[in-house]
Amino acid sequence: MAIRWIFGDVMPYDIVGNVPVIFVHIPKNAGTSIKEYFNLEPSCHSTMQEMYDFYHHNGGMIGFYHDEEIEGRSFEEIMKKGKKLSGILKVLMGGGLFRTPWEPSFKFSIVRNPWDRISSIYHYHKKDFSEFKNFKCLLRALGTKSRPFDKGVLSHTQTDFLSVGGKIELNFLGKYENLKKDVESLYQHLTDEEKKEFDIFEKRSNNSKNCYTEMYEDFDSIYTVFRCYYDDVVNFKYTFSNMENCEQTSKCFERYKKEVSCIN
Repeated sequence: MAIRWIFGDVMPYDIVGNVPVIFVHIPKNAGTSIKEYFNLEPSCHSTMQEMYDFYHHNGGMIGFYHDEEIEGRSFEEIMKKGKKLSGILKVLMGGGLFRTPWEPSFKFSIVRNPWDRISSIYHYHKKDFSEFKNFKCLLRALGTKSRPFDKGVLSHTQTDFLSVGGKIELNFLGKYENLKKDVESLYQHLTDEEKKEFDIFEKRSNNSKNCYTEMYEDFDSIYTVFRCYYDDVVNFKYTFSNMENCEQTSKCFERYKKEVSCIN
């Protein structure tokens, strides 16, 4: 049997070097690889708002409990890590400057081009959802907010995952498109150590032969993702092609503006 500290299982609180961290794991944004790289414990897909509420409502409680064995991790290793984190938090919060572990933690996440991310969701989950006979079926479900986009982690935009009280306030926000450079730079910042090579990548989907843009057969398909993930496009400055002057994205903004003006 191995152990996890209670907030490590319920909420993704951990430690890198001597820094308490909170990693927001957005689905299909290489989170599993990042956790392995930083030696983070398993955790759920929690939003920043959920984490904020948890830590503030629970007063920063820290505890341990027995759980199933964690592959490749010994009881002693996890216990040592947990005690180190507990000791650091005790010092940080002992002076009365911080009320909960949320406040002194280093919060970070990775975002991804919404058009690329939804194509990855399709290839990853099409065996789980029989109705995904093709990519257009998934886009139809996305546009109507039907299963699996009606509830659960896939119903959230990336902006939803990262917002607290409507605001995004992170210490570091990397991009999937610059994953290797961003996580290696972050590791050096958190540990003050020499560069650690990032060569861990999640298993690729069956879309390895094609660029995600080739999956979108018409403008309506492109616009569906734009409309549903409008906040992500704006907040994280993405375009359909990842090029600065993207004609398709410009057309999406024009159509969106007309739709909004008609509603108002």
